[in-house]
Amino acid sequence: MRRYEIKFDVSEYDLTNLISELQMIYLYPQRKIISTYYDTAHLKYFNDSEEGLLPRKKVRVRNYENDKNFNLEIKETEIDFRRKLVLNNIDNKKVNDLLIKNHKYDEIVLPKLKVMYNRKYFQCRYGRITYDFNIKYRDLILGNFNQIFSQKKILELKNTNLKLKDEFIKNFSLKNIRFSKYCDGISSFKDLKKNRN
Repeated sequence: MRRYEIKFDVSEYDLTNLISELQMIYLYPQRKIISTYYDTAHLKYFNDSEEGLLPRKKVRVRNYENDKNFNLEIKETEIDFRRKLVLNNIDNKKVNDLLIKNHKYDEIVLPKLKVMYNRKYFQCRYGRITYDFNIKYRDLILGNFNQIFSQKKILELKNTNLKLKDEFIKNFSLKNIRFSKYCDGISSFKDLKKNRN
């Protein structure tokens, strides 16, 4: 089943007003999410995403604060929809073995960026909504620049109904964006390195 994901930068919006305007209802308690993103030695996944190439993919290992279970997630982006494959309760030291065994990947990937953030979960008539804030990036490549705090707040609509997705965009003043925490983090560290040299 196709899953549509549309992101909005709501950094300048008050969450209370958004909840009221979109008539959002809390679904679950807030959680802190920790994701380690993997990429090839030459950052193929980052470059594909920055260039907007399709199809493209992301590989990450995700867990939640105070949870010892790690999940390997492979996100594949096609035209207008995304697919996410999940392997639960993995040994995060065997990512490449799992990719080759389960998905016939022939690329070796390495951990590049750790992303930590808080997420709130909502439901509204247009689908499920997440609200991400307190985003922090930790560099796993350069080593010298430990972490960067982002001021961005991202709202994301997730559903499987194309008509409701289009209706949501039409009815609200929010401007949808292309946004990847992985790409934003890698770009932030590249800019920081450039500015310090």
